[in-house]
Amino acid sequence: MFLDKLKRNGMQRTNKRNIILSQSYYSLMIVLFLFSLLACSQSSSRKAVVASYERAYNAHQVDSLLVLFTENAQYEFTGMETPLVGKEAIAEKARYDSTLDSQIKLIIERTKRDTVFVNAMESNNWLFTAGLQPNVYSSIAFVIVNGKIKRVRAELSEPSVAAINAVMGALIPWAQENEPEKLGRLLSGGGFAYNRESAVLSLELLDNWHQANRIH
Repeated sequence: MFLDKLKRNGMQRTNKRNIILSQSYYSLMIVLFLFSLLACSQSSSRKAVVASYERAYNAHQVDSLLVLFTENAQYEFTGMETPLVGKEAIAEKARYDSTLDSQIKLIIERTKRDTVFVNAMESNNWLFTAGLQPNVYSSIAFVIVNGKIKRVRAELSEPSVAAINAVMGALIPWAQENEPEKLGRLLSGGGFAYNRESAVLSLELLDNWHQANRIH
């Protein structure tokens, strides 16, 4: 009887341990499931921010675009020595793009932690006047924190960079000789600045170069 009692007590303790382990396992599964739901929710939220960016950009709604960014957001482009920093600098770039009637198509490739990676294609009046195909971006990365864009890094594809450089390689020497005043205004302050005026000037120079060389 004593042995039977020991066996029963042992079985009861084993059953209790199994119940505790089972409860712990299911609790862990619930926690992991909730984390998974949270991650999916945050991923969807970040994708929604990118979609809002695309809509505002294509509609040229600068104010709607700016509310998507943090105050000290950074915007970096291929070949840019220093990124655009802050909402005002980003607003000027948006006005530049708006003046050229830029349109962009974003295709979300993947998300990783706080970053959404997209492929993109951009068309605008400067590219059209230059006789170039739309710009193809090999990657644009949106870093999104607390529902706001903290950083954008855009990387043009090599063919797009080469095509633009080929046009600029012919346009700049021509402008230095034939349109020095406009070129000087475009590059005043020691470098190119994104704003409405520079968009208008760059398009005028390009159009004048085409007419002078009868390029259609």
